[in-house]
Amino acid sequence: LLGFREENIVKNFLISEAIEEYDHISRHRDEDITPSMLMEMSKSIGVQFADYYITNIPEKGSTPEKGIIYQPHQVNVGRNYDGCSIDPSSFVTSSCLIRKVTWCYTTIYPNTSQPRVGYLKLDLLNGESVEVKKIIAMGGFTIANEEGIEVADIEKDVGISEIHHKLEGVFVITNFQMSNHVLRLRFCGSRTAMDFEKAFDYYSLWSLSQGARKSLRQFAARNPLPPS
Repeated sequence: LLGFREENIVKNFLISEAIEEYDHISRHRDEDITPSMLMEMSKSIGVQFADYYITNIPEKGSTPEKGIIYQPHQVNVGRNYDGCSIDPSSFVTSSCLIRKVTWCYTTIYPNTSQPRVGYLKLDLLNGESVEVKKIIAMGGFTIANEEGIEVADIEKDVGISEIHHKLEGVFVITNFQMSNHVLRLRFCGSRTAMDFEKAFDYYSLWSLSQGARKSLRQFAARNPLPPS
């Protein structure tokens, strides 16, 4: 196909395939569209999976020199020190898997189009839980665990909203950047562990480690239904 860029050929093919599939489904009556009928067409249809933008982030590629990286992040809880680290990973490990996210925005600029997160709590699939509580020098941060570590009261410097937001299911951090507060935060995930694993099997995402698959299946066995 001379004169055409490879990426345009692939893109147009995928779009035409999606349109054809949509046209096929749209010819059916609503009552005829059942989960079993969709599964016969493709096992990937009906998998619930989405991106969740906690802060306002423009859609663009990674710029590592600016600290902007779009890939899975591991939440490593400290064993010999207080706190934890949130670090990029080239694939999804069991340390990436989060079952519940709770956050509050700052109140210093209530009408801003770029809200900042002043409080963040991550409940991991492995049962551990961490909170962003204290900022330290050199652009780093420590994260208090739930064992009563002394932390700075950042609420006195910048107001933290009393409104708590939350996500429940299975999620992975795909973009994280922080200075005094969380500036950039995005997750991807599903409301059930089964859908999460299927999404990684059917779509061109990152690889899942064997440890992550084991954790997902154990969690799915205990929690087969999405959170209410």
